[in-house]
Amino acid sequence: MQRGKRKLLLLNNTIAPEQQKPLFPTDDKTMYEKKVEAIVARYYYFLTNHVRYDEMLVKLSEEFFLSTGRIADILSEKTEAVQKLRQEPPPKKWFQTNWSHIIW
Repeated sequence: MQRGKRKLLLLNNTIAPEQQKPLFPTDDKTMYEKKVEAIVARYYYFLTNHVRYDEMLVKLSEEFFLSTGRIADILSEKTEAVQKLRQEPPPKKWFQTNWSHIIW
């Protein structure tokens, strides 16, 4: 048995199964949905400030730690949300309230 696996086995045996939680939960849909909502909002913000599409993809990629291809896929899946933002533009305060960690 490898050294790291032995330590992990010992750790798992000392913690009761009902107390064990995964370090990185992968099935949390709400976190993914929140990230996508933030990407769409940021995309809309860049649109209103006349940032070129290729520059926008690079900026979103750097801000959300995703590839530009994945960002483009998310935006193409969420065209309805972008259209809704374009039809009913929210005030700047809405962006600042929902994503205070981003400079708007």
